[in-house]
Amino acid sequence: MQIDVRMASKKDLDSLTELVSPSYGRTLDDELEDQDRGILSFVIAWVDSKACGYGFVRWDGARSKYVRSKCPRLPEVYRLTVLENMQSNGIGTRLMQYIESKAVTRGINVMGLGVSYANVRAYELYKRIGYRDVVAKYYDVYNHVDKKGVVHEVKEKCRYMCKQIHA
Repeated sequence: MQIDVRMASKKDLDSLTELVSPSYGRTLDDELEDQDRGILSFVIAWVDSKACGYGFVRWDGARSKYVRSKCPRLPEVYRLTVLENMQSNGIGTRLMQYIESKAVTRGINVMGLGVSYANVRAYELYKRIGYRDVVAKYYDVYNHVDKKGVVHEVKEKCRYMCKQIHA
């Protein structure tokens, strides 16, 4: 299976609307605008010309104020997602490798990410690729827009993990 990973662009929008649900009250256009300004990176994994996974990196630090107080200015990977029917094919690992390589080119040597206690599969992936717990418990609070356009506030018990990365 050939997995291609690259930064998202405006030409990808039609392919991404089914894959990437709006969150935090933001649109895909908002995400791409922030990417153009260097605030974040929006990364897409493709298999056979089909978008099957994505992730974001916030370069200026964690979204959670609590995590920022413990790990200041630590770039954060968030919303790493792989289509359910495509999981366990190395796509999540490949997305993380790509993100980490982008961090190295920016002179960054430590990355962080939050993972829900309920998402054991993701937690095991992050441990396997070298991430370690640094904040045992915090709550990630965000808005999720369902398929009917209804906004729901979500509060998830999470842990925060970090990894030393190298060129």
